[in-house]
Amino acid sequence: MLRHEYDLETAIATWRQFHAYRRVFLPEDLDELERHLRDDIAHRQALGLDEETAFRAGVTNIGDLDGGSEEYGKVYWGKRRRQHQLTDEITWRLSMLKNYLTIALRNLRKQKGYTFINIFGLAVGLACCLLISLYVQHERSYDRYHEKADRIYRLTTELGFSGTSAHFASASPVMAEVMRAEFPEVEQSVRVINGSKMVRVGDKQFKESRFYHADSTVFDVFSYTFIAGNAQTALDRPHTVVLTHSTAQKYFGDTDPLGKTLQVGDATEYTVTGVIEDLPTPSHFQFDFLASMSSVSKAKNSNWLGNLDFKTYLVLRPDASPEALEAKFPALLEQNVGATLNRLGALFRLELQPLTAIHLHSNLDYELEPNGNVSYVYIFSAVALFILLIACINFMNLATARSADRAKEIGIRKVLGAYRVQLIRQFLVEALLLATLAFGLALVLVWLVLPTFNQIVGRSLDFAGKGALLVGFAGITGIVGLLAGSYPALFLAGFQPVVVLKGKFRTGMTGAVLRKGLVVTQFAISIMLIIGTLVVHQQLNYARSQQLGFDKDQVVVLPLYQAGAAMAQTDVFKAEVQRHPGVVHATAANNFPGGLIYDQVYYPEGKGLDESIHLWIYSVDFDYLQTLGMKLVAGRDFSPEQRLDSSSVILNETAMQLLGWDTIEDKRFVEFETNDLDGNRRMLSVIGTVEDFHFESFRHDIRPLAIRVHPGHPRHLLVRMRAGQSQEVLVFLQEKWEAATTAPFEYTFLDQQFDQLYRADEDLGRIFGYFAGLAIFIASLGLFGLTTFSVEQRTKEVGVRKVLGASVTNIVTLLSKDFLWLVALSTLIAIPVAYFAMNRWLESFAYRIMIGPSVLLLAVGIALLIALVTVSFQAVKAALADPVKSLRYE
Repeated sequence: MLRHEYDLETAIATWRQFHAYRRVFLPEDLDELERHLRDDIAHRQALGLDEETAFRAGVTNIGDLDGGSEEYGKVYWGKRRRQHQLTDEITWRLSMLKNYLTIALRNLRKQKGYTFINIFGLAVGLACCLLISLYVQHERSYDRYHEKADRIYRLTTELGFSGTSAHFASASPVMAEVMRAEFPEVEQSVRVINGSKMVRVGDKQFKESRFYHADSTVFDVFSYTFIAGNAQTALDRPHTVVLTHSTAQKYFGDTDPLGKTLQVGDATEYTVTGVIEDLPTPSHFQFDFLASMSSVSKAKNSNWLGNLDFKTYLVLRPDASPEALEAKFPALLEQNVGATLNRLGALFRLELQPLTAIHLHSNLDYELEPNGNVSYVYIFSAVALFILLIACINFMNLATARSADRAKEIGIRKVLGAYRVQLIRQFLVEALLLATLAFGLALVLVWLVLPTFNQIVGRSLDFAGKGALLVGFAGITGIVGLLAGSYPALFLAGFQPVVVLKGKFRTGMTGAVLRKGLVVTQFAISIMLIIGTLVVHQQLNYARSQQLGFDKDQVVVLPLYQAGAAMAQTDVFKAEVQRHPGVVHATAANNFPGGLIYDQVYYPEGKGLDESIHLWIYSVDFDYLQTLGMKLVAGRDFSPEQRLDSSSVILNETAMQLLGWDTIEDKRFVEFETNDLDGNRRMLSVIGTVEDFHFESFRHDIRPLAIRVHPGHPRHLLVRMRAGQSQEVLVFLQEKWEAATTAPFEYTFLDQQFDQLYRADEDLGRIFGYFAGLAIFIASLGLFGLTTFSVEQRTKEVGVRKVLGASVTNIVTLLSKDFLWLVALSTLIAIPVAYFAMNRWLESFAYRIMIGPSVLLLAVGIALLIALVTVSFQAVKAALADPVKSLRYE
């Protein structure tokens, strides 16, 4: 075979054209480089080398211009500026970018289906991840706006007797002052106590559930901005109050509220001494009124072990160690209440809880408000990551799959003189353009969906102050675009054009294996989310369907405490209510399942103080068990005809087991105050045992409970209505209420109140469901795109098979089996991971379901069915196509 003569001038011209196109070196600099190259080639030819060998050696001798261009580029722009050619340079580069964008848009319009799948799939994934990121960022930002947030700690109390204990988010009233006096590490302290009040100004009257009392030091601990009044003196005097701005507007409009009075409860007047800006939403301590603690009589109580109603916050000095301070607490307690604890055989422990950890890491008794759950933050973060991963996998999978179709285009462009760097830039620009369009669409989707998402999670999320988050997501989008474009850019731009133009180009096994691995990952994640959704819903259905030990349906709860003194004659009002034929039973009580509950310390008759126990208390009226459908398993119910029932109790079965009693006969125990062990003690007789009932969510074991007759004014009236007559009874109740009091008529249903215990779990189930659906949708989009690509690649094969007699079923099976096997493989990964994760979640419930094979099989079946429908659509279409057209393909 004859060897073509080597053309040295063409080689040098091509070398120069390549570097000139890149516009890194100025023309005069390239002239200098070319002179050096020619001199080097001439020298090597004089030594006996041929032209081609001398050229290659000369280029090598000059050095790596790709690496040198980075250093040279630092002076390139300066030279262009000094030559007054900066505008021309920028114009040229923008024109090249415009050219890249024009070609990219032409390719995207040419492949509309591929473009839609890629943009929409990535947009949905980014939108889901952005929504969850807003939620996670909100949850993690609680209480961080306070100036001293990193030094503020809440004092918590653990109190236990004879194996029973409770952990409270509060402390006794003396602890704030004791901490400040005893420990130099404590810079400041404050007590807060919450409650609901009826507040009146003129003819305006509202029930205010966020009416708090606090020490005057509250503004030294927490950071609130005063609009009017003096933070240093606002709460110095009794019966003074500071309002938030919206509350001041609510009661006083645009007039100056300072010095004006509010009637709180029946007759107490509070003077407004300050107005502060409305509180930021992410705070565990939300109030509308902040009144002086000196107005609260029990705040003066010196009991160390009782009255655990006061939320106590400490500000530590900047150099103080919370661990070292906490280590001093046992000695303090031993010195002051050690003898009492020894007599009681009691556990009493104080702990410090960081302010910023309260919302996500605390679930104690007597919390100010229901807290979040850090587990849900982790779960939602994982879901967001999974959704984004699925979307990114789709994006990159389709980009790499479709790139093979452009091999012939790349070959022709290289023959016509396109350089590899041009082709790399072209692919990267196309991928970045797709990713940018997806990010823009994601922002639109978030804007449309955000109000609904806020309703689901019970938050008020927005983009205010979220610039860093948006920039971060824009960066993620750019990285995804670069990764998606990098494979075709580096792989396709590097092959030899002659190979493609001869029809010998093959994409190889690597790309196919990569795409299959990504499909398996997508559907494994989707199946895990489906299993999570099913398990959460099964657990919630289990909680709702189980026998609770009481009947929560058709019971309405009226807040008697709102009416104040007007409802002093509760028996009269109750008797009026019971006259309606639609009322089955009515009872007054301080407590009901799903509501607040309190504790008390007792010891059995004949035992010592060191055998005291903790019992949770329900204070009720007569007819309580009947109204709620509770079942007595021993003894009798309370009766108004039994005068001694005011000193009697009914225990639940758990309390009986704790006490070790098999019968209630002659069983009595003693109620006492822990701060006055030698004072008056009240003897209580056990008259009955009630079947255990769930007064808390299924997350908790049933705790020992004592039900007793309330001696004072009860806080609620519970009314059981006949089925089908609830509207009539409610109208009747409103008439009687308005005739008895001027307080607004409000009510709740017991079943709704109890179901609130599962609000967070319901939110989890809904979010799992929505995002599992979206994950499957995005994965199916990608699977649809890959199936379409696979069918197109095998068009001629399908035509030949049909001509040779293959049936539609044979063709569909042929085209579907590879993808369905991938989905089946993904189940082997998803099932053990999902089983482990959901079992961990179920461990937080004392009463829970077992994850059975039906849940796992249902999830797998759903995923396989969706995949089968997705794949079969294109497979059937290809199988029904005219084989003549298939054989003419390409």
